Order: sequence, then structure tokens, then C-alpha cells
Amino acid sequence: MANTVTKDNVRIWSGMEGAVFWAPKGTPLPATPFEDLDDAFQAIGALNEDGPGEGLSVDVNKVKAWPAGQTVRTKPTATEKTFTFTALEEKPLVTKIFYGHGDVVVSGTGAEQFARYDIPDALGTVEGAMVTVFEDDGYLKVRCMELVQVSERGDVSNGTEDPAGYELTVDNIGLDYVLTTQPAFLTTTP
Repeated sequence: MANTVTKDNVRIWSGMEGAVFWAPKGTPLPATPFEDLDDAFQAIGALNEDGPGEGLSVDVNKVKAWPAGQTVRTKPTATEKTFTFTALEEKPLVTKIFYGHGDVVVSGTGAEQFARYDIPDALGTVEGAMVTVFEDDGYLKVRCMELVQVSERGDVSNGTEDPAGYELTVDNIGLDYVLTTQPAFLTTTP
């Protein structure tokens, strides 16, 4: 029997080149994994050690037959694609995505300079384009998402033990594709 396993395709996507980028809705996505991102994309910054997590949920309707109620057919009825990450850097891009606030206003001068952002009473839809870049052993995987919307927010810790982290889940509801340099995907056979 032929060997059906190759360790060359096992990836640990935790290289130093990994990052999550956010841009306004409608920003052009890359067409290759080698090109620079549009200038509108900004790096989210440091994430907690888990990195970005990907979720895929498919609801399936199971058609049962009589007698005995055995499943004779299935039909997908809904699909949800999500990404979850916890941003560790407290900066305008992160708080704007988390709280949905407007522009930051800087006032004062010198030692009395400060910034202010107003958190809305009721948050509207926070949406944008997102690109995640993963690197392992020189190989790239670039996930390109045309439209994501923030659907969940975790609690922000302000304690002495852990850094303040902004936990976010975004629903991926637009065009979605992966650009990769992994050898397993560069062959013509599936």
C-alpha cells in the first residue's frame, strides 16, 4: 500500500510574518500573495497567543425516511464563516472596531495633551475588509475577506494580571478566498 501521509503538508501558522489587517469596506483585496496590500489596510497589531481562530458552521436539514427514520438525504440550509481574535494593542483602529466610535480628537499641548473618543450609546454595524497573513517555513497563506461585520465582543480585562485584550468575532459575509504558496496546492491534481 502506498504511503498516504506526507509531513510536508503539516503547517503551524505562527511565523513572525503573520498579521491581521483591517480596511474600510470596499478596499481592493490583493490578487496575489506577493503584492503589497492597499494603503488603506492597517495592521490590528499584536494578538493574544492563540492568534486568529476560524469558525465554519453549516446547518443541515436531514431528510428522514419511513420506516425507522433513517437519513436518506441531507441539504445544507445555512452557512456561517467567522474569525475570532483578541487584539492586545490598545490603539485607535482596535477601539474603533470594538466600540464603533468615530474619529479620535486630540486636544491640549505638551504635557497636557490628551485624546478623546466617544463611545456610542447604541452600536451600529461595524464592518470592513479583512486580510489575514499566515507564514510557516517560508510558505504563505493569505485569507482575503471582502466584507466582515463585527458580531460579538468579549469582555475587556483591566486587571493587573492580564493585558487589556479586545476580543472580537467577525462574520465573513462577502467574497472570501485564499492565496497560498504551499506546494500541495501548486500541483494540477487534487
